[in-house]
Amino acid sequence: MELVEGYFDNNSQYWSEAYLQPQCINDFVLINRNKIAVDFLCSELKPTVAVLDAGCGAGMTTLALVEKGFFVQAMDISQKMLNLCQQNLANKGISPSNYVLSRANVIEADIPEKSFDGIAALGFLQYQADEHQALMTLNKLIKPGGILVISGPVKVKISNYFGLAKIYDAIKKWVRKSEPNKETAVLHQISTHYYGVARFRALLRDSGFQMLDYKGHGFVNFAVIGDWTSRGQHFLHRFFTRLSKFLPIHRFGNDMVVIARKSRES
Repeated sequence: MELVEGYFDNNSQYWSEAYLQPQCINDFVLINRNKIAVDFLCSELKPTVAVLDAGCGAGMTTLALVEKGFFVQAMDISQKMLNLCQQNLANKGISPSNYVLSRANVIEADIPEKSFDGIAALGFLQYQADEHQALMTLNKLIKPGGILVISGPVKVKISNYFGLAKIYDAIKKWVRKSEPNKETAVLHQISTHYYGVARFRALLRDSGFQMLDYKGHGFVNFAVIGDWTSRGQHFLHRFFTRLSKFLPIHRFGNDMVVIARKSRES
């Protein structure tokens, strides 16, 4: 977790500007992930209930949930992220009575069981050494019948040509003999888990949740096109996003947002 904290401390400003001043295609994907998650929570929970934003980052999910009427406890291990979260909430005139900010690792935090009606954990699970332990911790924090919305990067996706891009990248690296971007290398090092519908369902089931629905999104980072032009990336993202409205291909996007319910008998 020290690597995770260090990465987000060093890149905190980007994770705020990506939402507030989106420029590259990945920024718009983050915004879309946030919208899907908030819509999922709003579809199952009533405003005014308590929600935990686990790994709140710069606070965009917290902000959206507070604006919908929820009380939010926002938690992150990066103090720089929490500072940006505070700043972004203050800039929108959000009263501190509507939220609480906490610097802590959710997995180790001293929080009473069954404290929340819902939890949003976006960009959270893939950084955990033990996914089952992390999900069991989140389960304990949710009231019976409560809602978990969680996300994770997709393993088999259109943008990497269903795995063939690995061969292309290996050849490219061999030909160029270039050093990888250090920040990108760290991100790949700390984000160690990838998901599909079946894997998410099994992980959630084994942790006391019933998966209700999912939404894959973001068709970006096409291996070959990325070397040529950003216009190609944008075109393919828009094309496959529109196509996913008619064909069941959204599960092969770059990221997946899942909604699950804790057993009412827990």
